[in-house]
Amino acid sequence: MNTSHRLRSTDKLARTIAAELPRRRPCIEVVDPTMAEVLREKTEWQRLEIAAGMWRSARRMVQAVIAHENPAWTTDQVDREVASRMSHGLV
Repeated sequence: MNTSHRLRSTDKLARTIAAELPRRRPCIEVVDPTMAEVLREKTEWQRLEIAAGMWRSARRMVQAVIAHENPAWTTDQVDREVASRMSHGLV
């Protein structure tokens, strides 16, 4: 996939995320007891797969926002910034 197409394909997601951010209030989220029970019944491997999926989802969201905020950046530049943000500046 070429760079410009990849960046454009994330544009809609970035706009959606950006539109939601200002309206959200900070809150403490607690796991529902029913969901906690479901998670307790999962194997370690299943919980790891869930966490990996959440990580990939978060990475896609961060990537979409960065690409939207920096439309002139190449895919490599966007990916480097994503890595930096996801690692809290360690990369």
